[in-house]
Amino acid sequence: MSEPRIERQDPSDTRRLFAAMFLSLAIYSGYVWWKGPPPPAPEAEPAPVPAAASAAPAVPEVTAPVRTIDVAMCGAVGTVTTDGGVLRGVTLPDFPGHYRVSPLWSWALGLVTGASSFPWLPYTQIEPVASVLTPGAAALAVGSGPLTGVAPRMEAHQAAGEALSLRGVTRDGVEVVTVWNPAGDPCVTTVDVVWTNRGTAAFQGDLWVGLHDALPEGAAYGQAPFPIALVDEALDYPKLKNLADAPEPSEGPVSWFAVADRHFGLFVLPHSPTEGGLQFSRRGTDDAPVYGAHWVHAASLAPGERYAHSFRVHAGPLNEESLAVVDPSLTDAVDYGWMAAFSGPMLWALHLVHGAVGGWGWSIVWLTVAVKLLLFPVIHSGMKSSMKMAAIQPKMQELREQLKDDPEEMNRQIMALFRDSGANPLGGCLPLLLQIPVFASLYGVLLTSADLYNAPFFYLLDLSSPDPYGVLPLATIGLMWVQQQMMPMGNMDPAQQQILKFMPIIFGLFFFTAPSGLGVYMLVNIALSIVQQWMIRRQFPTQTPAVTPV
Repeated sequence: MSEPRIERQDPSDTRRLFAAMFLSLAIYSGYVWWKGPPPPAPEAEPAPVPAAASAAPAVPEVTAPVRTIDVAMCGAVGTVTTDGGVLRGVTLPDFPGHYRVSPLWSWALGLVTGASSFPWLPYTQIEPVASVLTPGAAALAVGSGPLTGVAPRMEAHQAAGEALSLRGVTRDGVEVVTVWNPAGDPCVTTVDVVWTNRGTAAFQGDLWVGLHDALPEGAAYGQAPFPIALVDEALDYPKLKNLADAPEPSEGPVSWFAVADRHFGLFVLPHSPTEGGLQFSRRGTDDAPVYGAHWVHAASLAPGERYAHSFRVHAGPLNEESLAVVDPSLTDAVDYGWMAAFSGPMLWALHLVHGAVGGWGWSIVWLTVAVKLLLFPVIHSGMKSSMKMAAIQPKMQELREQLKDDPEEMNRQIMALFRDSGANPLGGCLPLLLQIPVFASLYGVLLTSADLYNAPFFYLLDLSSPDPYGVLPLATIGLMWVQQQMMPMGNMDPAQQQILKFMPIIFGLFFFTAPSGLGVYMLVNIALSIVQQWMIRRQFPTQTPAVTPV
């Protein structure tokens, strides 16, 4: 690439340029002397200030250095910064931190692909104590105007043993004063907020309180704070991918809004649910976004006019009993999923057994035994019916061959065969159907209940997370195979036989990612089913069941 060429200027050109400039200046000066000075221009009237925005604030914005103040909130501790007056880094010292589980098979695969360049650690504690808000959170941020605006710089005042007071001025000329009162009983901290229009014109716009937190990259399901709210007496969650474009409104009275994972949360309860609305929103930058919600109050404030609202703040575990003491509506945050009607009784039963035996692992074992004993008559009847079905299989096959051209007569004779032998084709399915609610409700409790959070059992450090060693899934697959060998397949359709052969593997793979407490339940349940099946077979030595309930 050639370098740019620089042309040298001729000195005669410079002299001609200065001569032209001097001649122009002389002509302009002569014209001004001959014409005289121009008359003074009239003073322009000031432009009107729109009603939607205030004039410059009558009080200066806070420019004090940024400070951080530690706050205690009844079992929780956090930090308030004067840079926006936001709360962040809230932890629960009485609860240990989450475990990050590294399954052995995942680590071994990483050795092949090069992703595992570190020694295998089945459990890694992410932080020493449980976290409710990350250090990058922006909770209880207070401001005015657009939701995309930033909370103002604040100045803090706090005397010994007194409430913490923060004061700032927004860009709209609205003074914001936030008072953090000491935590009381029940376990809540009251935050009083006052917005005052310090401008010289009316303010019309939104007054807001935000609650946002980051979603750590790679966090396991439920182990990162997620926005949630109770609006119009119904739980509401945002679609995070849509929040990058615009806030997502949630219509109705706002009972509370929060950020919570599956075990802990921080809740904000407005004093009057009907005075404001809720909009799920995203804040921060593309590199460091935070997700949450804004409580919004549309206001019209004349100069000097103010608006005040109080909020109750609670941080703690998602325990229905403790949440109900703070406010009964908070119990809706404990979401067990589609089997919620059964999960409550399941947790109650686990507590009952736990009080007698101690240890949540042993509680699951003995609860499994209790369920098996409770369903013993139904299971026993179902197994007997299965054995009778196995005994009449040859006769049924014979009828199908003889009457294949007369389906109506074939069905009539098969039904008569069922009646005469006492066999019930659905008898073996009923015990399995009765155990589905037990299985699903225990799954919901293990995923959600703070009571079973980080509950150890033998080599397992947390029953609510998967087994990193793979012992429980492999043992479950092995016992299902043993159970399958006790089932006759000679009279079954070949397609059914192939499906049954793969069932232990297909079903067992689920437990590699399921909570290990669920694996404990299934392992004990299958072991008891094998024992029960063996006992039934001793009573009917010449017959074996065609279908065996799990």
